[in-house]
Amino acid sequence: MEVSVKFYATLRDHLTQSKRQELEEKGELNIEIEPGNTVGDLLARMNIPEEEVKMIFVDNRRQKPDYSLQSGDNVAVFPPIAGG
Repeated sequence: MEVSVKFYATLRDHLTQSKRQELEEKGELNIEIEPGNTVGDLLARMNIPEEEVKMIFVDNRRQKPDYSLQSGDNVAVFPPIAGG
């Protein structure tokens, strides 16, 4: 199965150099996953610590890390936002 993933802001720092470059060039990553994988499984595979994730959207709906991904899902992952 393949899903499309976008990591925002500081979460990109956890990606390998090649994945970071691919994300910058294409705007998203196309990741092959096993049936039954959850968002949490995807985060672990991409070395993204769950405690650094504030919001997860799958096909524009907010989801939790235990959400089971489906082929073709579009995933967006955001860290906490700070500002002044």
